[in-house]
Amino acid sequence: MKAIRFFTILLCCCIIYTHSTAQSSGSEIQFENNQVSISTETLDCIDASKGTAKQYLSLIVSNKLDQPISVSFKREMWYGSKCLNCNSDSKEYISQIELGANETKTGDCSSSKQLLIFSKMLELKGVRELTHFEIKNINIQEL
Repeated sequence: MKAIRFFTILLCCCIIYTHSTAQSSGSEIQFENNQVSISTETLDCIDASKGTAKQYLSLIVSNKLDQPISVSFKREMWYGSKCLNCNSDSKEYISQIELGANETKTGDCSSSKQLLIFSKMLELKGVRELTHFEIKNINIQEL
């Protein structure tokens, strides 16, 4: 009887652990309205040929409409307590994405930086790491 109770408790702990780790690795909604959804998920990009291992936040932009749209927004990024580009007007930090009807675009390791936010170098310790980010000035236009 004690063995059954022990295994039942162990099984419950495993289910709770699996559920909590699955949630933490999923996407997180950053902005949503009746036209578009913008979420993020962690993306590890390892390129053995270049000897790099970087972590990014991949932006996932989804068009909820039955017609094409254009979405633009500014990515503001903090490393430590300092904002890298809050006072910058550089187009480097502006994302401009065109989406077809009900289309979703996701940043990946080979995509342009428009759908990526640099987080950290995976193999290096003590270098800058993303501590906070914001998506601002979101503009949506129907095409």
